[in-house]
Amino acid sequence: MSVHILLLDADPNASMVTCAFIRRLAPSATVGCERTARAAWLQFQRIRPDLLVIDPSPFGPEGLLLIELLRQQHPDCRVVVLASKPTPALRRKLADLAIDAYLEKPAPLPLLGDQLRALLAATPTGERPLIPAA
Repeated sequence: MSVHILLLDADPNASMVTCAFIRRLAPSATVGCERTARAAWLQFQRIRPDLLVIDPSPFGPEGLLLIELLRQQHPDCRVVVLASKPTPALRRKLADLAIDAYLEKPAPLPLLGDQLRALLAATPTGERPLIPAA
């Protein structure tokens, strides 16, 4: 079974770089990259991602709603937030959504890589890692 990773970032340059980085980090995973909340929601319904990497800031309340709905419908999906416009209010709301990792842009790619590797290797419910160790 293939691991599905979905990236949602409205910034085309950041999306391109981050998506390429994730593909190199997890070459056996299926990686989808979306720039609109609607496209991401359609992907949620179609592929049921194992891991979501999202910058909710450009989407306002809709970005947080996407995380909330994903958590309700797919509680095993891991969520990494890359916030381009971090605020105390955003951090409080994200804490209520029990995300797995939080980084602020511009986050160094090695730090993002460390977070993603840890999540992909984690077994929170006693199941196999998302991507087995090499």
